[in-house]
This record gives sequence, structure tokens and C-alpha cells, in this order.
Amino acid sequence: MASESKTDSKELLKEALLESKKREQLLMQRLTTKERELCQCLQLEQLRAQSASTASTQLKAMMLDPAVNVLYQRLRKELGTTQNDLSAWKFTPDSQTGKRLMARIRQLHQENSELSQGMSSAAVAKMESEIALEKTLLVEMRKTH
Repeated sequence: MASESKTDSKELLKEALLESKKREQLLMQRLTTKERELCQCLQLEQLRAQSASTASTQLKAMMLDPAVNVLYQRLRKELGTTQNDLSAWKFTPDSQTGKRLMARIRQLHQENSELSQGMSSAAVAKMESEIALEKTLLVEMRKTH
């Protein structure tokens, strides 16, 4: 009985290992595809930059063609999303970007706590002023009646 459970658990571990290897391969393929797309977009962007510096009139003529313009805008949008994906993939808390983001998060958290404290003290001050106003109104009403 105990040996069966050990072999079952070993088989489950082997299956889990195979599944994770398959997933890793799939993710690596996706990453490779995205990197290829990024390289292609970067090459297109470099080509566009070169053509813009040498022939601005040709670029203006290209932008007059709606099909080329739509294609250009789509490629530019894909480049932005791919660059965001790449920068998110490279994010670690030890990286320069990670350190800046973590510092910014701490700063915003501190500001939020200060604002909440300020809001609660402002609410108390408002209530105190309303109470003082009510007291003065009550005193005035007593004097008039």
C-alpha cells in the first residue's frame, strides 16, 4: 500500500514536471516570437527614421496614402505594446526601474496615509466648528425668546 502511494506520487511528480517543461517551452516560443516581432518593428522604425532624414517629401507622400498610413500606425502601436511587454518582462525589484517604482510606491503610500490623517482631522475640525455654530445659535435663540 505504501509503495503504491510512493509510485503514484512519483508518477504525479513526473507528470507535473513534464507539464511544466511543456509550459516552459511554450512560453519560450512565445517569447522568441515576441522578440522577433520586436526586432522587425525596430528595423522598420530604423528604416523609417533613415528615410525621414533623407527624404522628408517622400515620407509626406507616403503619409498621404491612407493604406500606408494605417499600416504605419498599426505597426507603431504594436511596437509600443511590444516594448511595454519587454520592459515588464525585464522588471525586477533590483533593477534600476524596479528601484524607482518601489520608491515611488512607498512615497505614494506615505502620501495616502498623510492624506487620510488630514481628512480625518479635517472632519473633526469641521464637526467642532458646526458644534460651535450650533451653540451660538442656541444662545441667540435663548436670548431672543
